Amino acid sequence: TSYRTPRNQLYLSTQADGSPQVRARTYKAEFTPGGASYIPFCGSAAAMNHPVTFRIESITSGGEPIAFANDVLAGCTGQTVGYERNSVTEVYELALDSMEQKFVFESLPSSGDLAVRLAVASDMSVSWDGNVIVYTSVDGGVRYGAATAIDANGASAPAPTEVSMTRWPGFSRPSARASFSASGMVAAVVLP
Repeated sequence: TSYRTPRNQLYLSTQADGSPQVRARTYKAEFTPGGASYIPFCGSAAAMNHPVTFRIESITSGGEPIAFANDVLAGCTGQTVGYERNSVTEVYELALDSMEQKFVFESLPSSGDLAVRLAVASDMSVSWDGNVIVYTSVDGGVRYGAATAIDANGASAPAPTEVSMTRWPGFSRPSARASFSASGMVAAVVLP
C-alpha cells in the first residue's frame, strides 16, 4: 500500500538553523534570516519550484527612515510565523491555501505617512492586474494582493501599492520592488 499525507492540515518543521518552514495544501514556505519564501505548488509535473522571496528593503515614517533588524531568525507560534525586527514585527499568518503578510509597529516616530518597501525576488514573470501583483511561470503562479491599511481600532482601507521592476542578481527576469504606504493608517499594521 502507498502512504498519502493528509492535505487538510499544515505541516510545520524547523530547519537545522532554527528557521521555520511549512507545507500546506497549495504551497510551501521557508522563513530564513534572509527573507520569507512562498513556494506555490505548480503541479507534480513542474520541472522546478518557483519561490517568491520577500524581504524588507526600507521603512519610513513621515519621510524619515525607521531602523529595523535584518537577518533575524523567525519564530513560530501556532500557525503564525514572526520576525522580531526591533521597530517592527513582520508577521505571516498561515492557512491551508494562503499566507497573509503583516507588519506590526508598537509605535512610530511621527504621525506622517508610513511606507514599507519590500524587495521581492522570483524567477517568475511579474505583472500588475488591478489590485493584485501576479507572478506566473509555465508551470503556474501566485497572486499577491495589494496592501490594506489597518489602524489600532481595526478600521481598514486600501493602501496605495506601487510595483517597480528591478533585475536582481541571480534571477533571469526582473522582479518586483513593492512599496506600500498609508496616511494616518498603515499597511496591515496594528498601532496602540
